[in-house]
Amino acid sequence: MLYASRCKSPLSSSSPRNVYIDVGVNWGNTARLFEEIHYDNAELSKPIPGIGYHVFGFEASPLIQPFAERYFQWLNGFGDEPVSCLPRSGSTAHLRKYAPFYGCNVRDDEEMRKCMWTALDRNLGALSPDSRLNSSALISTRLDEACPASAASAPANANRFTFIPAAAGSGSDEYMEFFGPPQQTIRGGSLPKSFSRREKNVYDHRVRVVNICKWLNDSFTIRDHLVLKMDVEGAEHGIVSELARTGVAKLLDVFSVECHPVRHGSCQQMLSLFVNANPSARILREGKNHAGYDRYARRELNDEKEQLAVTKACSSVDPTRFLISKKRPVA
Repeated sequence: MLYASRCKSPLSSSSPRNVYIDVGVNWGNTARLFEEIHYDNAELSKPIPGIGYHVFGFEASPLIQPFAERYFQWLNGFGDEPVSCLPRSGSTAHLRKYAPFYGCNVRDDEEMRKCMWTALDRNLGALSPDSRLNSSALISTRLDEACPASAASAPANANRFTFIPAAAGSGSDEYMEFFGPPQQTIRGGSLPKSFSRREKNVYDHRVRVVNICKWLNDSFTIRDHLVLKMDVEGAEHGIVSELARTGVAKLLDVFSVECHPVRHGSCQQMLSLFVNANPSARILREGKNHAGYDRYARRELNDEKEQLAVTKACSSVDPTRFLISKKRPVA
């Protein structure tokens, strides 16, 4: 198991915190989704006033991780905002919104995807993992930032962002195998290995996996305001089952999920299991309660002038050698 708690201070002595855990950050397009949750119902648990959020973002795809690393650094105030020469898309529906900028505004989803992959072939081919992120020690250190002592040393009124370059799971395995072709990075991220038709594929990735249920239990208390957003391509069924079985589900105040039907369970069964384990939590569904990207990603997407400028800039650089960024303060 990759994660073993190293928190020295007892959780019982820690001050309440606002925490947002984004499992499946993709290109950072949901990293600040917590800002858009409305707490109109008086019965709902609300964020603790006067303090910022500590955001933990998990991403399994080694091809997306390098961008997410730079994006989270920028969110913390370091460096300029990174610009991806690929659409920062997390689904086919999201990718379709970028299609007009690449001359791919066709009705059929499959044809639209093929058109986009052709238009972006050079930039998709330039994606590569960063070996520095493939480190158990680095991941463990960042997970430990959830410890009370680490939280106490941070500015209370500022948001804080920690990127975890790992998958989230529910078992004892230290590694997880994914099928992650570059094209998948702009339509939802990595897929389970079972999606590959070959026994061995050049796009197979073996990534570290964190038992998120154990980490939640060891790092947070019922006094924390805890928001969990999960988009993990089917793995949510096993995670929710473990959250319910262990009682860790009761720690959550808000649970946002994109559910993918699987052979061994329906979305309705999964949600019913969670509700039975924590009837007081607020449940949000991607596609129903939010679009799967935050207002910053939405604003960027709706800025036609900016999209055309990025497309032009990216067409004139070698994506294997140069990174594009822009000077802009964190909004």
